Amino acid sequence: LLFEAGSGLRAVALMAASIGSYFLQNLFANRDTGFQLAFLPQVAMAIGMCAVCFRRFQSGAAARALALWVAACVCFLLLEGGGREALVPHIGKSAATLAIQTCDCCQIHFSTRFFVCLFRTKHARSAAKEKLDESAAGSWWR
Repeated sequence: LLFEAGSGLRAVALMAASIGSYFLQNLFANRDTGFQLAFLPQVAMAIGMCAVCFRRFQSGAAARALALWVAACVCFLLLEGGGREALVPHIGKSAATLAIQTCDCCQIHFSTRFFVCLFRTKHARSAAKEKLDESAAGSWWR
């Protein structure tokens, strides 16, 4: 969203960070320590990038997708972080698992929708700018 098309070195850096995070979780006696060291900075950077991109390419559709993404993510994290045990006695193990999986699917879907909306806004602005530039250039020649 923020740079020209193509992946190149950015894709290599992202893949290296992702793969490196798996090895980092095995460096400590407590695997949770390595996981947190690998996971939390990636989450912080992702949140920061979403904020920058949304601020630059705001739209109503992107705002709705972002709100639904955050809501699904919060529900998923609450259920994964201990909410499952509270739900199981009331709705059963299978229904609790279904609730968690539904929240996970929703967060994936709406995160994708969020970025699609941002890309659409970016391309619409770019097309409008090109059209304006063409009309300005055309009026000069007349």
